[in-house]
Amino acid sequence: MALRYFQADNRKYCYTLDVIPRNRYLVRATFLYGNFDKDDVYPKFDISLGAIHWATIVISDANTMEYQEVIFLAKEPSVSVCLSNATTGLPFISSLELRHFNGSIYMTEFENDFFMSVSAWTNFGAASDDPVRYPDDPFDRIWASDTLKKANYLLMWLLVLKEFQPKCQLM
Repeated sequence: MALRYFQADNRKYCYTLDVIPRNRYLVRATFLYGNFDKDDVYPKFDISLGAIHWATIVISDANTMEYQEVIFLAKEPSVSVCLSNATTGLPFISSLELRHFNGSIYMTEFENDFFMSVSAWTNFGAASDDPVRYPDDPFDRIWASDTLKKANYLLMWLLVLKEFQPKCQLM
């Protein structure tokens, strides 16, 4: 897999993606280090959507693909995805994908002010270890098989959701 890397300095290195205002999109950024710089120093750097911090990329295995996904409502005819703030190694990116979502899928009352960072797409009850994506998913989300997760994966999430009891009424 190819990649593009940048200097470890104080600058932001950005890609500008054309979008249609008032439409929802999924942006997927993938990172496969593969020790491309022969330094054996695992990179750590930030990725942002426009001026808003999206995630900190922490590489912990040279041969494991890391990825981050975000769903957002476009406000302008373009959006920037930027890499910056390398604390170790060189910031890099293997691929950057943009997927258009139709209609009201993932519509929220907060979408004008926030984006949704995706933590996982899990195919519960999967028949195999293979991920499901396009053409089986028309939006090209990558659904990982639940056979690859720990047996108590679902139980852990249910416990977290059950134990979250706000101390005050949320506004």
